[in-house]
Amino acid sequence: MTTAVAARKLTVLLVVRWPVGGIRSYLRYTYGLMPRSDLDLVLCGPRSEDLDECVKALAAFEPKVYRAASAGIRDIFKAARQALKENHVDVMHSQGYSSAVSVAPLVVLGRKPHVVTIHDMFTEALRKQWSIKIGRWVLAGALGVSDVVQPTGRAVETNFRRHMSFWPATRPTVETIRNGIDPQRFCAPARRDLRSELQLAAQDFVIGFMGRFMAIKGFHVLIKAMQELVGTLAPPRRPIVVAIGSGGFVREDRAAIERSALGDHFRFLPHTNEVGATLRGLDVLVIPSMSEASPILPMEALICGVPVIASACDGLVDVLQGTPASLFPIGNGHELALNLRARMDAPGRQEAEAYAPAARDRFDARNSAASLEAVLRRFSRRTPA
Repeated sequence: MTTAVAARKLTVLLVVRWPVGGIRSYLRYTYGLMPRSDLDLVLCGPRSEDLDECVKALAAFEPKVYRAASAGIRDIFKAARQALKENHVDVMHSQGYSSAVSVAPLVVLGRKPHVVTIHDMFTEALRKQWSIKIGRWVLAGALGVSDVVQPTGRAVETNFRRHMSFWPATRPTVETIRNGIDPQRFCAPARRDLRSELQLAAQDFVIGFMGRFMAIKGFHVLIKAMQELVGTLAPPRRPIVVAIGSGGFVREDRAAIERSALGDHFRFLPHTNEVGATLRGLDVLVIPSMSEASPILPMEALICGVPVIASACDGLVDVLQGTPASLFPIGNGHELALNLRARMDAPGRQEAEAYAPAARDRFDARNSAASLEAVLRRFSRRTPA
């Protein structure tokens, strides 16, 4: 009779230069579903509230935290160097391209296995800038000393291969592991009563936007769509956009809304951790992004049975293909307005709710967590006892 030998516990140094948005969700879901007995985590990132949120997301691991003075590459390098000096690290795991650049010298000097998870997409417009052209060569060098590049979706992998198709960026192994979420977090039927909270009428049509107010997230496209929807499409119900988020150009966006005389059709709320309940309080979620990598928000909405209207950028198409979500051309406010008008006549809640069980299976992060742990172990160069 043979007895299975448990794998040794791995110590992973997580390097997170920008601990925001999708990266924070990735850590919460992917690492959150790994066995606590398998890993010790050391976390390195800039001293900020965003890093504190990452620490909370990983609280079950009781991570050792090294706070850099800033998000500057030099400061991240110093903090990671200190973490390596004080801990026996088996494998380094950088979140994003710039994190990989920050610690590339340490990878070489410490001869540490290095996995780089890609959360970003290059765009053709960015590629034409000289600073980006030079930066790509620097990035290629950083990736060249890594062991694994791990795109978070097929669209991310395609983008990486298109824009970083030269040596030494082609040296590391490419292991695509799609983002996922924990369906259990969204099983509770709680629904946030946004109509009561915002003093809206029962017949108002509640359109959700969730995220940071940055140009790439396309909030300006939603403003243009609302101009047309309210001005020329004669909606049967009063459309109200509930914008939930912070940062970026929120002041500029609010000023644009006032100039367009749309103030009565927009409400702003701060970021919330009650994502599931908030999503269920919407009639439809709009994701008008100009570019996405492998976004988690549409996964959360589909698991909650909430109708989704999204731009047809590569990352969103990758996630939403084969689902009841509606897609419109990137940056096209007219088509978004038509989609919203059509949704008022045929809300689509029943279809979205019927798809929710399939979404739970499709986007379950347990699959992602198991695949990532296997990659970390394979490249940690440690063997079972």
